[in-house]
Amino acid sequence: MSKIIPCICIPSSGQVKAKFAVSLASLMCCVGSTKLREGVEEQRINVYLLEGSNIAENRIKLVKRAIEAGGTHIVFIDDDMSFSNDLLHRLLAHRLPIVACNYPRRRPHKGFVAGKLDGSIMATTAASTGLEEALWTGFGFAVIEVEVFQRIALPWFINAWITEAQGFTTEDLPFCAKAREAGYRILIDHDASKQLQHCGAYEYGWDDPIIELRVGDEADDVSVD
Repeated sequence: MSKIIPCICIPSSGQVKAKFAVSLASLMCCVGSTKLREGVEEQRINVYLLEGSNIAENRIKLVKRAIEAGGTHIVFIDDDMSFSNDLLHRLLAHRLPIVACNYPRRRPHKGFVAGKLDGSIMATTAASTGLEEALWTGFGFAVIEVEVFQRIALPWFINAWITEAQGFTTEDLPFCAKAREAGYRILIDHDASKQLQHCGAYEYGWDDPIIELRVGDEADDVSVD
């Protein structure tokens, strides 16, 4: 592809983390000075933020806006992430329909947001490297080709009720299921995953011992945040 137009889509509750703002500004500077990937002749980047309490609806509206603007890629970045300035370059270099980062949940001992193909939690460790296919993932930092949304029926994002757990999933999981049904693989880049943090009152990094799952903790939790 000689032209690339990634659209950064930020579904926000209105509480933007300071480190997110600095990370986004740094990323924009990197895009302005460096080709997004080899062979690109024309590139530009759009940034859209939509504030509201319904994150699923925010994501849908953001994607529609990006498609109307002629975007080639949807780049979901949550406003509670901090990341390296070349993280977008790293993910785009794979030329994959769906590629994302794995990151810790913002609660102690709840593990990571991505799931292995067998349904267990996917951890990013010191030994983790390269790409790994996931059953689901959170979209704190994810790159998705526009074509994926054009092939999947609305609603792209919705909170699904899980009877066994008596709770709702986050909006990311049903999208991942639809994408897989449409024939797309969801890939996690473990190396890129080590270049971002999930920011809260405590900053959770990929190698923090507090994120390790404890026996019995996983079964009662169906969310990825």
